[in-house]
Amino acid sequence: MEDRGRYCRMKLSQFENWKTNEQEASRKLLNILKKCDPKQAPAIAQDFMQNGIKAPYRFEGVEKQYSWTPFATNIDLNEEAENSQNLDKDEDYFKEQLDILSQLPWFMQASDKGNLLAHIGQNVFGVNTVQMYSKFIGSFTAAHMENSLMASINWNVGPGTSIWYAIPYEYWTKLETLVGSMRQKYHEQNYWPSEEDIHEANIPLIKFEQKKDELVYVNTGTFHWVKSEGYCTNVSWNVGPANFNQLAASLISASHNTDCNHECHIPITTVIWNAAKEQMFKDDKLMYKCMRWHMQRSLAWCIGYVKWIKEKGFELLDWTGHAEQYLYRCHTCEQEVFNIVKMLRINNKMKEDEIFCLKCPIK
Repeated sequence: MEDRGRYCRMKLSQFENWKTNEQEASRKLLNILKKCDPKQAPAIAQDFMQNGIKAPYRFEGVEKQYSWTPFATNIDLNEEAENSQNLDKDEDYFKEQLDILSQLPWFMQASDKGNLLAHIGQNVFGVNTVQMYSKFIGSFTAAHMENSLMASINWNVGPGTSIWYAIPYEYWTKLETLVGSMRQKYHEQNYWPSEEDIHEANIPLIKFEQKKDELVYVNTGTFHWVKSEGYCTNVSWNVGPANFNQLAASLISASHNTDCNHECHIPITTVIWNAAKEQMFKDDKLMYKCMRWHMQRSLAWCIGYVKWIKEKGFELLDWTGHAEQYLYRCHTCEQEVFNIVKMLRINNKMKEDEIFCLKCPIK
């Protein structure tokens, strides 16, 4: 559920009840407006909106002074997710939905080994797992690029339609200039570009309608935003095409996000090493060369890090055997931490360890 860039938490049953009540209220308003004096219509509509704002919402985090558009986001179709914690573990709740998605071509599958994201080693919800979104009329998905510039799949289950806007990755530099001139930050997902501004910046814009049962494949690095034209449910996830363009773009994105202090949701170094362990993609010369280059670079970084640790007189522990239990992220900046970590052990319990990268101090 989204409220002016903020989020509140609620049960799906609450959302369904609220949706039903809102639809009934909207129908009543429409019938009143059809029969009333046209001069009185604006005042009636305004009064309806004000009464809606004053309604006794019980949803955590909702701003009472604003009208708001409900948008149920990030509903994980996965029994390991937080929204599935109260489900009966003996029943497979999402089998029917996931069986349908398994009929898609292999390159659209979230778990296929030919997908870079299948080599993360853990579930990153909404990235290498499927999520559902329930939208009302006028729901907006702000302008953004996918995590690590990965491709993504979006299937509109319907019944309504959505309007998509998209700009190819090749115009990223022009986009950065345009967004900066507007003093906006699309990383925070609160930016809705103006078509006129894009045209004046000589940036090509792709605009199209996604109808019920239509699937959109968002290619590598595509800058995009979406508006729902009706009530619709969408399912979405990321895919990592196993080609040089995708791998190179993801490495560039990781470097850019690190420099700008934005979280990298996809641990690209871990992905590359895990894929190498399984000897994946070695027949693609460009992929192999890019993977090998990054692995050499990460090893060189580890050698330098170990040297620094010894010079400072810190204790260096061998965690061989524990490495696969964690997807290491810095406790402060949330960036991927590869192979060597600074660790703060709390209450002498490994499960409470706090991990830090080289740059961030232990607090």
